[in-house]
Amino acid sequence: MVQQKALHGPQSFSEVLFSLRFIVCQFLGEGTATWDEFKKTSGVVLTTDYSGIGSAEIACAFIVEALRHLGHLSTTQAASFVLCWRACELVGSCRSVLADHHDAFAPKHIMGDLLDRLPACVKTSLSSLYKKHLNAFTKAWAHEAGAKQCNKSLQSSESSKGSKAKAKSKAKAKAKTAHAQPRKKASPRPPRPNLSRADLVKTHGQAFLQEAWAEVQKKAPIQTAHCFRCDGMCAVHPPADVRANRRYINVSGNTCVPWSMLGSKFGWLHECTIVMLAWLWSLVKALPECIIEECTPRFDWEAFQDLLSKWYVVQSLVYSPCQMGIPVKRQRRYTICIWKDTLVFRIPWSITTMQDNFWRSLDITARFSSGPRRVTLCLSSTTWLRRGTWHQEARSGCCLPREHGSVLLSTRLA
Repeated sequence: MVQQKALHGPQSFSEVLFSLRFIVCQFLGEGTATWDEFKKTSGVVLTTDYSGIGSAEIACAFIVEALRHLGHLSTTQAASFVLCWRACELVGSCRSVLADHHDAFAPKHIMGDLLDRLPACVKTSLSSLYKKHLNAFTKAWAHEAGAKQCNKSLQSSESSKGSKAKAKSKAKAKAKTAHAQPRKKASPRPPRPNLSRADLVKTHGQAFLQEAWAEVQKKAPIQTAHCFRCDGMCAVHPPADVRANRRYINVSGNTCVPWSMLGSKFGWLHECTIVMLAWLWSLVKALPECIIEECTPRFDWEAFQDLLSKWYVVQSLVYSPCQMGIPVKRQRRYTICIWKDTLVFRIPWSITTMQDNFWRSLDITARFSSGPRRVTLCLSSTTWLRRGTWHQEARSGCCLPREHGSVLLSTRLA
């Protein structure tokens, strides 16, 4: 193991929060052309849907602070670089948190139900379509369940017939006459091919998605909605004068219940699909330069890509913070959509590149415990490691031979 002087990672909660400065610096080194494009603009106008408590707004605040700290933005520029135009959240307690965000990163407008963006006639049609496909799935699944039971009965019956035939074969052989014609054996009925629940969900879900998407596009979305901050009807998307010389980005985290392991596993055959299509159609009519979507790894991003292929280039990646060395095990799928008419964003969209940018060295000291030959390690700093792997000997509480004493490890793993 190589022992060398290592850079200290964050050693306090405050330093953990502001270590994004290092990461932003690394990414800017990877994509200077992208930053040059941004410097030609006045900044970013941000909207969020499925907003929760405002994680996207918080992330923007850290990124802007890192850019200011690195000298890419002046204090004056940093104050107006990101304009948080709107958040949208159905849960009232979350809207209260959004309203309390600090200064420039508090959304100017806070809205509620995404379905408010669809005309009433479209919502009625989508509800009917959903019931039709859900009923079709229910009948098909009941039929398949009956077929499976039938197959089990057939297999049991054939097995029983075979054993009885063997028992009676000797008696029948004695009773046969010389001129008797041999009886033809009836061929067993072939078992029905079984379809799994997942197969049926996918088939009926895809059919519902395609029909619903076609239905949604028949009417223009409603581009105003009730604003809980202004207590009136406000624009869902930033108007042209606000978007002028800014990059418009939407960040959203779609409902994960249809896709998660602990959820319903109904995929597109879930009523949340209607809400997602309301969100997506509203965005397509506004055409932000970038859409960032987050969901669980099982989210069907290929079908999502097909819906947007006319307007956007779509990329998707599944990773967890622990792959970046951050001790949080929460695997998620991140899908980024770039408007074809701009394509100014150059994203290092691979796990390896991202891990390289998150790389930090780790300083570890050892403290002797009461045991004669063991020591307990204490991490002197909580940092990110390249390849996202805590070294086997770099875990808090693990033991090393006593002769190691105090050690300094390089954590840049091959």
